[in-house]
Amino acid sequence: MIADYMLLRLVIATIVILVASVLALSVKLVSRIVRSAAHKKSVKAYSWDRSKTAAR
Repeated sequence: MIADYMLLRLVIATIVILVASVLALSVKLVSRIVRSAAHKKSVKAYSWDRSKTAAR
């Protein structure tokens, strides 16, 4: 009975660790995607602004 309880705790701990690592990875990926998208957008806006001022 005690062994089953320990095994159950081990399984739960493993699942929690796996879920936490997957969440951390997904958050890292999402932040990287968002950052690259924001960077591209700002670069585009910056070049567009420069072309406007150059035309002026």
